[in-house]
Amino acid sequence: MEVSSDTMTLEMLPARHGDALLVSWGPAEDRAHLLVDGGPASAYPEVSGRISDAVAGDGLELMVLTHIDADHIEGTLLLANDAALALDVGEFWFNGPAQLTDELGPAQGEMLAALIRARGIPHNASFAGRAVSSTDDGVLPRHELRHGLVLTVVGPDADSLRRLRDVWFSTAGEEGLVFESEDHAIEELRRRTHRILGDTYLAGEGEPDVARLAAEVAPRDNAPANRSSIVLLLEYADQRILLAGDATPTALTGAVRRLLAERGVDQLDLTAFKLPHHGSTRNITRDLLTLLPSDLYLFSSNGDKFGHPDDGGVAKCLAFGRSGAALAFNYRTPKTLRWDDQRLLSRRRQRAIYPPAGESGLAVTLPLTVPTG
Repeated sequence: MEVSSDTMTLEMLPARHGDALLVSWGPAEDRAHLLVDGGPASAYPEVSGRISDAVAGDGLELMVLTHIDADHIEGTLLLANDAALALDVGEFWFNGPAQLTDELGPAQGEMLAALIRARGIPHNASFAGRAVSSTDDGVLPRHELRHGLVLTVVGPDADSLRRLRDVWFSTAGEEGLVFESEDHAIEELRRRTHRILGDTYLAGEGEPDVARLAAEVAPRDNAPANRSSIVLLLEYADQRILLAGDATPTALTGAVRRLLAERGVDQLDLTAFKLPHHGSTRNITRDLLTLLPSDLYLFSSNGDKFGHPDDGGVAKCLAFGRSGAALAFNYRTPKTLRWDDQRLLSRRRQRAIYPPAGESGLAVTLPLTVPTG
């Protein structure tokens, strides 16, 4: 496929129940790449293989870990530590122990920070080594990458990072996950093995009742790690993509309102919206979908472990999202395929996109084209 200089490709890599998002842009002869999260360890062979094929000798302009949950950080650790893959990384954005306080942090976060230092990768260099976060003065940080891709850091804010810090270090102390030194952290990284998770699916039956599912009141997600997710707005030519990590609804809605106030608008039209927390109904609200109307709603999960995306999360996108939008799933499972109902979708002039039969992971080119098998 020929790629023009105004085209961006976003691939939801086959990261099972986690997130691994590869964004590529620029002219065909000089593509640039951004990776956001690395998924769980159980998906590493598939994720690393796709990255190796897509990036080849280009390397990554930037690698971002949105937050420290296992389904985002495990694969990131493996990617950064894979000498056979030898992935060249221009800069790493990750809010680790040094960005939260001078104390040491719990296992995976501290090991990743030590590994970044050991490899000599610039760590949060665009923020002078401090935390990747929004500011309190109403001006959101903007960073331009090669070929004119602009990243706006929508979240987290300082309060979210303080909450993460308090939970992180109290938990670390209680569980004995404090390392004596950077060498100790690297030693533990070498020693550890990762459990491979089995595949389970939760399937619905019959046509989903969109109105009922969208109206159900779910308890809000307030987990400090999720609240601290790095949220990025990517702008390239006339394309806008919001990558929401696992951001909680309170934190994300507040961050989006600050972004809208800064730009003097009531809504921000998106080309694509990678929904928070793999489509959990606890993280998606009507307000959020109203503030961010999108042409494409992205669900990154195969349902392992937590059963995402929730029926309520998908239903809210159908009920409150943009008419004519597409829903994109990076896995074919009984749970995601139940939304491939033409009668249901046609009533809202919407459509569902899946990987080709027998495959996993989904790449979309923006402006939107549907990949074929």
